[in-house]
Amino acid sequence: MSVKVDEWLQEHGIHTVQVTFTDMHGAVRGKRIPAEVFRRKPRAEYAFCDGALAWDVQGIIFEETAFSNFQSGYPDLFAVPDLETLRPCGWSVGEAVVVTDLHHQHHSPITLAPRALLRRAAAAAAGAGWQPGVAVELELHLVDAEGKAAPVRGAPWGLMPGADPLGLMAAVGNGISGTGYRVEQIGWGREPGQIRVQLGALPPLAAADAAVIVKTAIKEIVMGAGLRASFMARPAFSQAGNALRLELGWPGGPAAGAATWEHLLAGCARYLPELCSLMQPTVNSYKRLAPAGASGGPGGYRWGGGGAILAAGRGSDGQPALIESLSGADANPYLAVAAVLAAGAAGLAAAASPPAAPVLPRTLAEAMQRLAGSPWARQSLGEDFVAHWVAMMAHEAELYADAVTDWETRRYADTV
Repeated sequence: MSVKVDEWLQEHGIHTVQVTFTDMHGAVRGKRIPAEVFRRKPRAEYAFCDGALAWDVQGIIFEETAFSNFQSGYPDLFAVPDLETLRPCGWSVGEAVVVTDLHHQHHSPITLAPRALLRRAAAAAAGAGWQPGVAVELELHLVDAEGKAAPVRGAPWGLMPGADPLGLMAAVGNGISGTGYRVEQIGWGREPGQIRVQLGALPPLAAADAAVIVKTAIKEIVMGAGLRASFMARPAFSQAGNALRLELGWPGGPAAGAATWEHLLAGCARYLPELCSLMQPTVNSYKRLAPAGASGGPGGYRWGGGGAILAAGRGSDGQPALIESLSGADANPYLAVAAVLAAGAAGLAAAASPPAAPVLPRTLAEAMQRLAGSPWARQSLGEDFVAHWVAMMAHEAELYADAVTDWETRRYADTV
């Protein structure tokens, strides 16, 4: 950063620094470090068990990954602060947050870590002539302590008196702005209790950093009102579901020709079906979208045109953009952005032509199999990442396959 860390901490009245990274699922992990300790060694390495990159979404370690297991002894990994990301926590007075990069014990980068994966994907896209600004829109539902729809009846896009009785829009907006991120718009979504937050465009890595930090901020702010923020792709009471919507600036800007966007869309249509598990990483993810023509879902599995899950259009700044809404709000932002960059860049590099209408996976198990069987994914994302992610998704799919759901109980308990 351009000023000395100790001066910055003093200027902003910081007493605690949250040193953070995300696990594979996008959940923020880390430690709170007193400011007087952080200022002495701002580039210190902070040790964590490497199982943090191998546990499941509930933080339970399982033995199926080669990266971290009982045989390896769960050695430490080290989180190294990226001081360019240091910023105040606009939702928590006196605290700051910094994002880290993850290293092995011998100081080499952990290449399968989400932030490292996105860094490589952004570099590959730049090599293909695509260096987009990325604007992220997050959707969430307010829920009560039991996970049911919260008793907040904000009308869709409502601004009338009483539309925000708890003052959450102002609290969320001020918390994000106080962190230094630009809020393009914030408001109620299509369903009661659904909130949509759109952030200003940033370079890919910074945009994913912002999405992760903002999700954490929203959860803490909403918790202060006695509610919870759920980024579940489709809560049981929801028809529309929650997306992680991305706007990626167009290669070449407004002057780009039709061939450029054709190659970009062709790459996405060809390769995103193989990367769906990065954008839809839970069994619930696949209940948000429906095939084109079926009920439910934000536009269905359509490519191109209004309401599609991926199309050329105009971003919130009015400039040409690739607009993607295949990713669920449950996706790790680093992995979702990396997937779109990798697929689009492959299309640009190959001057690809659009394939036949792609068929997307309908379940996590199918998506995992598509990724496992993709030589292109292994080459583009790295053998270590793909093997690790496939093991994690296989574990999740197996747990779901073994579970007896409430729906099954209601449907069959007294009828067979």
